[in-house]
Amino acid sequence: MTGRWRLTVRDTNNDRLIYEVFDGVMVCTGHNNKPSMPTYENQHIFKGLLMHSHAFKDNTAFAGKRVVVVGIGGSGCDATVELSNVCPIVHLSTRTGSWVTHRVGHKGKPFDAVMVTRFFNTMFNVSPLRLANAAVEWYLNMRFDHKLYGLKPKHRFLSKQILVNEDLPKKIMTGSVVIKGDIQEFTEHGVIFTGEADETLCDAVVFATGYQLSYPFLSESVISTQKSDFHLYKHIFPTTLTHPHTLAFIGIIVPTGAVLPIAELQSRYFALVMANKCQMATQKQMIRDIKRRKKWLKQHFPDWQKHALEVYYIKYMDELAGLMGVKPNLCKYFVTDPKLWFHMYFGPYVPYQYRLTGPNSWPKAREAILTVNERIKAPFKTRNK
Repeated sequence: MTGRWRLTVRDTNNDRLIYEVFDGVMVCTGHNNKPSMPTYENQHIFKGLLMHSHAFKDNTAFAGKRVVVVGIGGSGCDATVELSNVCPIVHLSTRTGSWVTHRVGHKGKPFDAVMVTRFFNTMFNVSPLRLANAAVEWYLNMRFDHKLYGLKPKHRFLSKQILVNEDLPKKIMTGSVVIKGDIQEFTEHGVIFTGEADETLCDAVVFATGYQLSYPFLSESVISTQKSDFHLYKHIFPTTLTHPHTLAFIGIIVPTGAVLPIAELQSRYFALVMANKCQMATQKQMIRDIKRRKKWLKQHFPDWQKHALEVYYIKYMDELAGLMGVKPNLCKYFVTDPKLWFHMYFGPYVPYQYRLTGPNSWPKAREAILTVNERIKAPFKTRNK
């Protein structure tokens, strides 16, 4: 076994197969490419439209129709809000409910620019998990009462992916969106929700029910497509391979923050390992890290098998940066460059921080960190004085 990969590519223009050999492969297809469709009782007799949110492009075709949306994740809520602009009523079906946060933060700044900081990350880390959850849930309920709106979940705030939707509470308040429980069964012209005796008529049902992991171009012997068994070192490298550093999964992750900065850092790590500029963990170290990761999942996510891809944003980024030698030394900057330290600790958490030092550092990283608030405010300055 050389660790090299032989890729077979089909040229669709002339149906010709092309073979090439590479030292390393990055799988960047994501994990939202194979829709997961549930099956309910009597679903086959329904005469309306059944579709997954993956196929939902705009609301034009739904004007005047009665629609049920199943699932309260990000795509489900976005589809619900869009549909409510052209439909007389939209029923949003959810088994669990969800904590809902908003995009507009303190003084009108983007919520993540205000709350996703090293300061708040420290507060969460030093506070007992129960106290941290209680504080955030109190804050969210001050904006609107989740129980009153039919959204209060059984899980705590940090036990599931955060839902960001500015408009859903307003739509519920005006009655254009109605929150319902799970679907019990279908009828010819509608659905019956759990705990209800009467039929709810609808013309279409949109399933925002997530996705299955799917890598049809890879053998099951290389990687399992079951989330609970999707064991990758640092969410990147499969440990079962003889040469695990030659195959990297990029962006196969669900963070409490943006995916793209993580994908960039993962790509940098893979490139450094492949160039022998960064030492790869041993098999024992990788397995030990995966066991530690699974233990953490079980502590923070009651239904951990469904949330095997979840990570805490800053914690994960710092882990990777530490392996690469690009993690900023905050204690050092506190003494040598207090102004930079203040912006890194209390200001928006931006990936420029991982360009200050180490491989592929950027001379203008410090300036970019100090001036990030100017760029955040720039789009709002549209009115001439």
